[in-house]
Amino acid sequence: MSDQAVRKLNSGAFPNIVECVEHWHTNTVAIGNVSKHILFKGGFVMDEPHHVLYEYRQLLLQDVTEKELRDEFRFRPKAVAEDVYGTPDLWYVVLMANGMTHPRQLLGPMVKYVRPGKLGQILSIINKRKPEIDATRANPTPVENRTLVNIDLEG
Repeated sequence: MSDQAVRKLNSGAFPNIVECVEHWHTNTVAIGNVSKHILFKGGFVMDEPHHVLYEYRQLLLQDVTEKELRDEFRFRPKAVAEDVYGTPDLWYVVLMANGMTHPRQLLGPMVKYVRPGKLGQILSIINKRKPEIDATRANPTPVENRTLVNIDLEG
């Protein structure tokens, strides 16, 4: 994927927050655009805790590599994603590759990541599932109770 194509996926590459937010809506890989939406207890709409790529994790995790986690990247999956993929918006792929659910878990000494060559496959999965994701935005799935796993209750 070209540098110019990757820059189009980077919501943080704009000079001000208004432009970042406006770009987010059209950014294919932004977490809100890869997550189904749920209506929780009839009160508010939120992103489904697991994004659609999570369903393909076994396929994507077949091509994982690792490198040393530099100190400035500790607790910062967005920084790792920008370093590896050229966009911070794939931070959830870094967490998925490491079996993590929260940035506080990114301690090192090593960090795993899906090889950048898989970015095309990731985009293909997202585009394939886009109609389904968009449908849940317009008509979120009602949820009354949800069990969340791996919650850090102490921090």
